[in-house]
Amino acid sequence: MRIVLVVVEQLRSITLSSDPRSTVPVSAATNYFMTTAAGTLYLECPEGLESTVWSAIDDPLQRLNRALAPEVAEEVVLVSVDMAMMWCRWALRRLRHVIYGRPESLITSLSGGGTFYRGDLTARLEAARLSELAVADQSALGIAVAHRALRDTFLIREEGVERCAQSSDRVAWPEGYRTGLIAGLLINSEGQIETTPWAVRQIGLLLAVIDDPVVTLINMAAISKQAWLSPRLGTETARMEVQAAMHAEDGRMSSAARSLWWDIGYCIVPPPF
Repeated sequence: MRIVLVVVEQLRSITLSSDPRSTVPVSAATNYFMTTAAGTLYLECPEGLESTVWSAIDDPLQRLNRALAPEVAEEVVLVSVDMAMMWCRWALRRLRHVIYGRPESLITSLSGGGTFYRGDLTARLEAARLSELAVADQSALGIAVAHRALRDTFLIREEGVERCAQSSDRVAWPEGYRTGLIAGLLINSEGQIETTPWAVRQIGLLLAVIDDPVVTLINMAAISKQAWLSPRLGTETARMEVQAAMHAEDGRMSSAARSLWWDIGYCIVPPPF
């Protein structure tokens, strides 16, 4: 019935019966009739005028099979464009915050040598909402920050490591991030033992805050026993400096933690330690 309605309207019909089997006048000035039955269109007209009637309906029928651009009022167009532009501006403004808050994006920037200016890492860690991340993501971020800090990137040291090590705020600096820092300050991305006196001091501060330092040290000792020393610890001077820093930190540890601490130390400088 919809095709009948469209065709009849385009032929400027006067009336259309609701009965699909009835005859519909196409023009009040002629004896042409259009009849619908079982969804099929029929055209009744006087003999000899078939071509004239067909030419009147052929073009409308052909247009039914084509995609036609709808007629849209100018006011609707302007409102639609304004709404689309408003949404795009909002999305673009939010894009920076969304990217900042993605752990994967921050880890890539840290490990890939991205440039960080003062306050950048602080803003990105806040946008990441560390306390709301999964523990695995917290740890991965901590490791990435520690690795970048060991490249002597001083702003990363200050904003990502030292502020955490000196703070007891467990919401701003959750457990997973702290243990990630400890791991990254001891084992490099190639699985080698790589640390410095500065890193050892930060590890000592971090161990004093986490819930169970013994569990963390058990894990780190097991990894250290299977690891080689990095080229950074290739000189006796470098190893002795790390040894001195480890001695300075063991006084704040429990006996169980101190024993594990020494297990790690033996991997760097063999006994007597």
